[in-house]
Order: sequence, then structure tokens, then C-alpha cells
Amino acid sequence: MIVIYFFSTKSQQFFAYVWSIFPVIAFFLVSFYTLDFLFSPSYLIMVPVFTIMFKINYKKDYSFVALLKMSIRQFVISFLAFIASSSFSWSIILNSSVTFLIVYLFYSSATPMRYHSYLMMFTFCQLIQVKGNTFLMQSQVVAFLIGLFLLALTLNAWWQTGLSQLTSLKSRGHVRFFKSIQLNMKQQKLAVINFWHDLQQTFFGITSFKQFLESPDEKVQRFRLAIRMSFTITLSFILMWSVGGIKIIWIPMNVFLLLHPVKAEMNTRIKTRFWGTLLGCFLSLFVVNWLQLPLTHLVVSSLIGIFVYALKPGTVLQVTMATIFGLCLATISLRGMYAAELRVSFVLLAIFVVCLIDLGLFVYQRILRF
Repeated sequence: MIVIYFFSTKSQQFFAYVWSIFPVIAFFLVSFYTLDFLFSPSYLIMVPVFTIMFKINYKKDYSFVALLKMSIRQFVISFLAFIASSSFSWSIILNSSVTFLIVYLFYSSATPMRYHSYLMMFTFCQLIQVKGNTFLMQSQVVAFLIGLFLLALTLNAWWQTGLSQLTSLKSRGHVRFFKSIQLNMKQQKLAVINFWHDLQQTFFGITSFKQFLESPDEKVQRFRLAIRMSFTITLSFILMWSVGGIKIIWIPMNVFLLLHPVKAEMNTRIKTRFWGTLLGCFLSLFVVNWLQLPLTHLVVSSLIGIFVYALKPGTVLQVTMATIFGLCLATISLRGMYAAELRVSFVLLAIFVVCLIDLGLFVYQRILRF
């Protein structure tokens, strides 16, 4: 009886959890198949960006103006990413500057991961590998996914609150719409002024490199984090442009996934990414051998992708599923063993890049202390 009660309780908890994240699963599947059908499988790299955006925001209560601002930001960031992907020089300039600005503007101790979706958009948009890709084509994909994102949030709000409450919210929103736009324009202008003021105070207030590395001030910590992330992301793209080759985009992609504001969490991500990649590559060899047609690769990868977004992020199991998901798509055009070897090699190289920047700052700290 105890065993039956235990398993019944666990099954109830499992189905309750699945039901709670059902909107995320539905959004992932709809965006995955519509993007593949309407555009190209090469644009599927954008699906994780908007699925993560939806997973972060679908339980929050946003105004229409806030959602509009978020969408405009993402569209502008995608444009900057397209320019960064056009040449090696633009890649260095924009990856160092835009990454710094995204982290510096959106990071805070209260919301440390607020920058995540914007930096993910900027990084992943540069990894689109479509022959003859133009900004018009890319902007159509981004606009489509933004529209799908907004529609999904609206439908989820209707599902959670009911049609009557949603109608009342919309009516109140129409009344306050133009006042909100005017107020937000003033707030944005004030935010820009405060940003440059804070940046000047932070930069000119640092009298030594030791103060830059060890100061507990939140502005200096934010400045330090933005510098570290911009260096790391830029170095990963320098390697991507310098080395070249098949699936070289896995280097900056894994570097981004390893980065975290908290050093202990970043160390955990390095360990789980390493072991999860090894386990995922091993298991994928048994999966991809049974897949013959491109359609079967897409179907199996979409089913595995459900587990990627259902499991707790950063765990070994979640990274394992994410690895199998990526290899199921990669093996449409590559042999399974070759794709697995590339995956492991590029993950190791990404870990090396992250540790190199982190170790460099640590060495400078040790030198300054002695």
C-alpha cells in the first residue's frame, strides 16, 4: 500500500507539473513546425530563443506597452546581430559593444537574468546559416516569431483569466494606451541620461584595476560582469570566424549557455554541460541510426525538445536531452559519429574559452594582492 501511495503521489505531481508547463510545450511545438514549414529548417535555431522568452514571461502580467517595448528591442537586436554576422570586423566591434550594453543595461541584483533573452537573441541570430540569407528574410522570421510570441501570451492570458477579464483588461488598456506611450517615452529618455551618468561615474570612479576587480559596489560589479561577458562572447566569435568548418556555430552557442553572473552557478554549468554532452552524444548514436528520412529527424527532435523545456535547466539530464535534440537535427546532413565528435570537441573548446577569461581575471587578482 505504501508503494502504491508513493507512485500515485509522484504520478499526480508529475502530471500536475506537465499541465503547468503545457503552454510552453505547445508554444515550442507550434513554433518548431510552423517555422520549418513556412521558412527553412536552418532557422530552427531561433525556436529556443522565443521558447525561452515565452517560458520566462508567460506567467507574468505585462501591459501592452511593455510587450511592445520588448518586441521592438528584440527586433533591433536581431538587426544588430545580422550586421555582426556580415563580416569579421563587424563581429568584433558589435559583439564587444552590444554584449556589454545588453548586460550592463538589463542586469541587476534583483533581476540578475533579465539580460538573458536579449543576449540570447543577439548571439543566436548570428548563428543562422542560410545560403543567401538577407535581413529581409531574417526579419520576416523574427517578425513571425514575435507575432507568435504575442499571440501565445494573449491566448495564455485568456486561458488563465477567462475571456471576460481579458476583455476588461484590453478596454482599460485602450484608454490608457496613449498616456502610457507618452509616459514611457519620458522614462526611456530619463533612463538613457541615467545610463550615461552611471557609466561615467563607474568608469571614472575606478582609480585602480584592483578596485575594478574587488569593489563591492553594484555599479562596478555590473560593469565588471558586462566586461567579462563581452570579452568571452567576442572571443568565441573570433574563434568561429578564424577556425571555420562544419557546425562551428556550436562554439559561441555553448559559450553563451555556460555563462552566468554567479561564478558557482557557472562552474556547475561547466560540469553539467561536459557530462551531459558526453552522455547525450553516446545515447544519440543509438537514436540517429534508426532515423532515415529528414522528416523522422524533425519529428524525433521535436519530441525530445519537449523534455528539454520540461526538465529543470542546467541539470545533466536536461543537457543530455538538449544534446540529443541538437544531434538529431545535425545528422540530417552529417554522419552520427562525426556529428557527435564535433559536438564534444566544440563543447570542450567553449569550456576552454570561458575558463580562460575567468582564469585571466583570477590571475590578475592574485598578482594585485601580492
